[in-house]
Parts: sequence; C-alpha cells; structure tokens
Amino acid sequence: MNRRAVIQVLIILLLVLLLVFWALGAPGSRKRIVRRGVPNAGKVETDNARMPLDETVLEKDEEMSQAPPEEKKPVTEAVSHSGWVNNGAYEVFGEVKNVGNNTARQVKARVIFKNGKWERLGEVENLVDNPTLAPGQKSGFKVVFKTGDPKTVGSYVLLFTVAR
Repeated sequence: MNRRAVIQVLIILLLVLLLVFWALGAPGSRKRIVRRGVPNAGKVETDNARMPLDETVLEKDEEMSQAPPEEKKPVTEAVSHSGWVNNGAYEVFGEVKNVGNNTARQVKARVIFKNGKWERLGEVENLVDNPTLAPGQKSGFKVVFKTGDPKTVGSYVLLFTVAR
C-alpha cells in the first residue's frame, strides 16, 4: 500500500471510533449511580470530587426540591484530598474551591470514616482554613479522626457544607 492509502485507512478508522464514542455517549454524561460494596481496603478512589464513591446518588425531582436555583447557591468541590495515618490518628487534608457564582460562608469539611467492611466508624466536621470563599477562591482543610486504631479506617467520604 502506498502512503496515501494508509492515511485514508487511518482517517476512516478514526471517524469510525469517533462515531462509536458519540453513539455510546461521552463519559460523565449519564447519571452516576454507585453501588454499595466492599471497598479496596486502604485505597480511596474518586471519580468525581463532588460525589463520594460509597453513597448512592439519587437525583431529586425538580418539583420536590426546595433548593434555591443553581445560579443562586454557592457550590464547593474538592480540588485535591488525601488521607493517611499520622501520630495515632487518621488525617484527611486537601483543598476546597468555590465553583459557584456566590460567596460561600461557613464552609465546613465533613468526613465520614468507614472500615474495610464499609461500616461507619465515625465522622468529624471542621471549618476549612478560610471559611468564607468568594467565587473561584480556594482554601485548605484538615480533619483529624482520633480512634483507638487508625489502621481500621478503610475509606472515607468527604463532603462540604455551606451555611445559607
């Protein structure tokens, strides 16, 4: 085959792949429902920083929701987070960002700790370093879970709350 024929075949294959991708839908375009199960012990995975992995996601009907319109409420999300055992406690720290259009006040990081069997060990809630975040602003946070044996922590769920 000559060079021109090879290029034409590659272009056709690329178009077929794009068509298949489009037909199946882009990743993240579908509702995300995560089933409960036994997590990988000691490993925390995140697909979307706004949504914890071990909670079932159910979307509310628009009519039943009492929440203010999307453009009115502040929205926060984790930019990064990490957790490990340190000095006999399990520490979770990271950075949160206000991705909404309004100022977020009294931003708190709430962490629910779970063991390797997905059972709840406890939860801790702390204000982030800078609890008032303007749109686009970031703040660090740190949550410390003091327990008898921090190695029993298999995973955690990270949530952020904002005062209205």
